[in-house]
Amino acid sequence: MYSSKIVQHSTLSASRAGTSRHDTFLPKARGLVWILFVLALANGGFLYFVPQLAETHYAWAIKPPINAAFMGAGYTAGIVATALALFKAKDWRSIRPLFPGFFVLGLSLFVATLLHANRFKWDYALTWVWTFVYFGIPFGSSLIWFWHERIDNKLAARDPRLNLIKNLSLFAGIVLTAIATLLYFTPQLFLEIWPWQITPLLARTFAGWYFLGSFFLLTTGVTLRQAHELPVSFATLIAWNVLSLLLLVLYPESVRFATPGFWVWTLMHFAFLFFTIWVTVKAMKIMRLEHQSL
Repeated sequence: MYSSKIVQHSTLSASRAGTSRHDTFLPKARGLVWILFVLALANGGFLYFVPQLAETHYAWAIKPPINAAFMGAGYTAGIVATALALFKAKDWRSIRPLFPGFFVLGLSLFVATLLHANRFKWDYALTWVWTFVYFGIPFGSSLIWFWHERIDNKLAARDPRLNLIKNLSLFAGIVLTAIATLLYFTPQLFLEIWPWQITPLLARTFAGWYFLGSFFLLTTGVTLRQAHELPVSFATLIAWNVLSLLLLVLYPESVRFATPGFWVWTLMHFAFLFFTIWVTVKAMKIMRLEHQSL
């Protein structure tokens, strides 16, 4: 039994040593991520910190301010994702879960723009910026994925210590995808039960952020092999949940506390927050033990 543990540990260490620096994040991909970083910085700062201006100074009139701030929470979390990718991560697999999420976010928001074109200010330059950005994100994400996945890299062995995280991430991703799908395709069902006042366009826009998180989790649940693949995407989810929950404190006048939807939404975000914190802490402990880096 003792010898089998030694063999298992040596196998994991050897496989990590053979791939951790070979599978790198390509410099040409960083250029595209820089664009996402700047966009996240601009939108996150504007929508989360001065959301009242979004009624008159955004691609469409967003009100009440809590709606713009909720979108801003997603963009600000995107700052975490892109900053870690640009300034910390060296290994492609450390940031790999981000790109299916970026793809589906861009696709869902572009289609929502087409579905609700009458709500947008087409005589306003930033509306066209919004449209072209979300038209381009799926292509950029696919390109980054193609550049890296076509490289013939020997994959590290699956770390059995991560099996529970892998299974729970897959389950959580399926749940979040189901919620996002309902929110996107049947937005009318959520107009009366959402914790604050929303429109069908906002429901579909919010669904894009839930799709983003769900695809982080689904990718992790399907492809997770080593602990260093977890912190970037899960730190992003921590930031998103914290910033979203803070809205209940920042905008109490807009929150419908009496609705059942408020309690469901709040408990769901707290559950995802605790889960993502637990995963990140566990991953960082394993990374320290195995001398892994991003």
